[in-house]
Amino acid sequence: MDRNRSIVLVSIVVALVAAVVAAFVVTAPREVSTASPTPTASVTRTAPATTASQTTTPTPSAAQTAASGRYVSTLGYSIETPSPWRKSTCLGSSQGTLPATEVFVPVAGRDETYTDIGGNVPTLVIAVQDDPQSLTPRQWAAKDLTGGPQIEDVRYAERPAARKAITGSSFFTYYVANAGRMYAVRPQVQLSPGTTFDSATFARMIDSFRPAASP
Repeated sequence: MDRNRSIVLVSIVVALVAAVVAAFVVTAPREVSTASPTPTASVTRTAPATTASQTTTPTPSAAQTAASGRYVSTLGYSIETPSPWRKSTCLGSSQGTLPATEVFVPVAGRDETYTDIGGNVPTLVIAVQDDPQSLTPRQWAAKDLTGGPQIEDVRYAERPAARKAITGSSFFTYYVANAGRMYAVRPQVQLSPGTTFDSATFARMIDSFRPAASP
């Protein structure tokens, strides 16, 4: 009988100990890992470098471009015609034979008016003649009765030339030879009272005259 009691008591003690251990395991705080997570490798995307072929060059606007062209004549020369200058449709005698003249004016055809004493706008006359005697520009200028008597040897249109002052004007008539022809570049500035014009553009146009390359 005593032995049975002992066995019962031992069983009860074992059960209590097991219960206590189980409760301790359940209620004991769990250790939390503080280790930082392994960083994931990041990918950095770099924008492609701009190459010369990818670079866009701004297109010049109309204001950045010169409003002018170059007139090429069948008489064997060329000249700039900055706006508003153009070849006159009323003046000149260019019919394919020499002597011949072409005239440039800074107005539209409807605004060209002329009288027996001249016009109301400045003009630039290009006169072309055969030069069978191969005269020098100075000799040709001496033959020309227009303008003043003083003749100067100068370089004009990238070649030797001569010039004569135009009476009452700051401009000159230029004489230059090319390919058996003589060219006279003659500004005429007879304006109506109160009329003005761009003299700087006119002078630049005169300086732009070039005979055609000799064959």
